[in-house]
Amino acid sequence: MKRNRVAAIGLLIATTCTSRASIAAGSNLLPNGTFDTDLSGWTGNGPWCSGTSGGVCWTPVDVDDSPSSGSALLKATRPFYPVMTLTSECIPVTGGDDYVLDLFVRGGGPLVEASPYWFTDSACQSTGRLETDVIEPGLGIWTHSRRVFAAPGDVVAVRVLLRAREPAYPYFDNVRLHHVIPG
Repeated sequence: MKRNRVAAIGLLIATTCTSRASIAAGSNLLPNGTFDTDLSGWTGNGPWCSGTSGGVCWTPVDVDDSPSSGSALLKATRPFYPVMTLTSECIPVTGGDDYVLDLFVRGGGPLVEASPYWFTDSACQSTGRLETDVIEPGLGIWTHSRRVFAAPGDVVAVRVLLRAREPAYPYFDNVRLHHVIPG
């Protein structure tokens, strides 16, 4: 009897957590997180990559193997570009609420990050606070990463930061940021 009650409580908790996480509001808050044709809506440091030089570039490699879509490739190489960053535009958020960052990444390793960068002003001009998150994908395969972040109570805007440190060459695709509806 006690074992059945514990199993029932476990099932209830799992169902509640799954349904709560799926209560994300509407559409993706990020511009062009699918990288269908280019990197519009995102800014990067360093030049666009070509050949063996480091940088940030669009590539037709796609998580769904779609011929009409692509992904973002960050190439962090020495000596000129040891860290590559791709960041979205400044997006309004509600302080204290939860947000889900959902993406696919291929390649890289422990030197690959995807994190929200919180701001206390709506133009993302204040000193931001980076929420650290390290993604450790399997090399050569697409890996799904999903994390819930609680926005600090005093923030009003966020940028999503995709980063690779040398010697990483990750592809990012289907990057989504959703607001989780409280309750």
